Amino acid sequence: MLVIMDMEWIEWHQTVCPTQITALRVTPDWREESRLNKIICPDSAGMYQPNHMAFSGYSKSEFLNGTDTPSALVMLSSWLKPDDVLFWWSTPTAETFAMVWKSLLHENDLCQIRLIAPALKSNLYKTGLPRHGSAYGMAAAAGIPISETEHCSADDVNVIRKLLSRLNADPEKILRKALPAASEAGQLDGSNQNPELPLKYTLDLTHKRAHLSSCRLIPSGSRIRRMGTMESVIRSLFLPCSCCSREYWDFSGKRAEENIRKMQLNFIYAEKSRIFHKASCMHVKRIPFPQIHGSVRYETAVSHGYRPCGWCRPTPEDEKEPQHIRRDIAVSLPVKKEKAAKGGPINKNPSIYNRNLSRFEQNALKRQERAVKERASMPANLTGVENHDAFILSRADYTFWAAEGYQTFHLRNCPKLNRLSHLHGYARFAEARKFGLTPCKCCKPSKKDDIIASVPMNQRIRKDETEKQIDELCDRYGFRHEAKADAYYIETPIAWWKLLADTYPLEVYHMPKGSLNYHRQHRTFLSMTDTVEYIRRHDERKNNNPFRTMLRETGHEHVRIRL
Repeated sequence: MLVIMDMEWIEWHQTVCPTQITALRVTPDWREESRLNKIICPDSAGMYQPNHMAFSGYSKSEFLNGTDTPSALVMLSSWLKPDDVLFWWSTPTAETFAMVWKSLLHENDLCQIRLIAPALKSNLYKTGLPRHGSAYGMAAAAGIPISETEHCSADDVNVIRKLLSRLNADPEKILRKALPAASEAGQLDGSNQNPELPLKYTLDLTHKRAHLSSCRLIPSGSRIRRMGTMESVIRSLFLPCSCCSREYWDFSGKRAEENIRKMQLNFIYAEKSRIFHKASCMHVKRIPFPQIHGSVRYETAVSHGYRPCGWCRPTPEDEKEPQHIRRDIAVSLPVKKEKAAKGGPINKNPSIYNRNLSRFEQNALKRQERAVKERASMPANLTGVENHDAFILSRADYTFWAAEGYQTFHLRNCPKLNRLSHLHGYARFAEARKFGLTPCKCCKPSKKDDIIASVPMNQRIRKDETEKQIDELCDRYGFRHEAKADAYYIETPIAWWKLLADTYPLEVYHMPKGSLNYHRQHRTFLSMTDTVEYIRRHDERKNNNPFRTMLRETGHEHVRIRL
């Protein structure tokens, strides 16, 4: 079926924010069959601009009570049929819609898109009507009475339908006018260049971004330049678009590896960074090869003002035996000295700290120990409000507290806090300030009191843990798991986890699927058993966000729409 589409939007901090979207399904003779019209609520009240044309046709309250963008797109995908073809008036609106669809639903495919205005040129030439301009101008020139409001998507599709009906437009001509690819001029004419040297890549000079020439995320109107090789793209120092990101970093990493091996560098740093790494550090792979610099001596890097990387932790000893990147060796975390026997204790002596703790981790352990004692000593005859306040005050991940109806927040030892009720807490100073609260003049809370590390309340020291118990727990939750020499690996539906079983407190690293590197969790973990339980809660919460849930409930978790 034929579907006439229109969308209105604003650009907020270089982000496209739709405000209206309408789909009108019509018959081949341009009669209306059904429609879907959605008013989209701005993400924040500050985005609402009443005088902007994207807000035409409705009142402010209608927009503020409208649906959010992801929900509107999910409803649209449910309304569309597999054989629908989307008719858009012009290229910019069609491209913007496709970009929003891909960025929010993470899908490249959409119902086939066709352009109306370019296909009407031959009809307009015969009638003597203007061949360029808006549908409203052409409809007025054709003598069509118009009562609709321009830039209101519901009215825009009505005018387009009336114009197509008056001109008796042939749907087959429009169906032949597909959305073309971006050309060198930054416009869409589908032209091909120099078949002997295909220019596979495009540089967006306006936004300083590198794309494949076939990428549909190239903004219309941008100044662009074509490139034939990935080396020339990387030397431009433009960041890659998602369309060529993997190819970009694979090429750059291979070239950087060759350069480091030839120069026999022990320590690597980039021009604009103040951190230096071992040559084998995974972060070196994210430095474009033209920006690779380094030194053989540790003192040389330090004397130039660079500080050691917190991940690979280079030391002066590393210059004795250079660690150059090898593509056949995977970079991993430090290897355990001794692998625990299957079924035996994982931590031989968990009561002794066998790694250096930062002062933030030490404070987190003290807070957690205090919180456990406080909750154990809570009276059983507390009222509902008293029980709530006692529970909030014993939270180990809060350092600032405020009371409902008051505009100040306090530290735990503030005498004013004892007289308040209906409490809520914050981990960071900036978080409390974001809610319009002011620091108490008595206890004087500040940023230096922020919680940098915390210990989950369910964490306990468990001296008799065995690898077999952890395996059984992972099997119960349906996690894939494997114990290797360097760590205990867990795979959940949305992430990979790496647990260093011979450290205490436990070091835990997390890598979401789709990412390339592990990052260390800021929380402090006391046992493998409780850590697996934390991983289950963490990934279930991430996997069950409202937008994912809506996609699953509507059967569109894997929506496929063709462009």
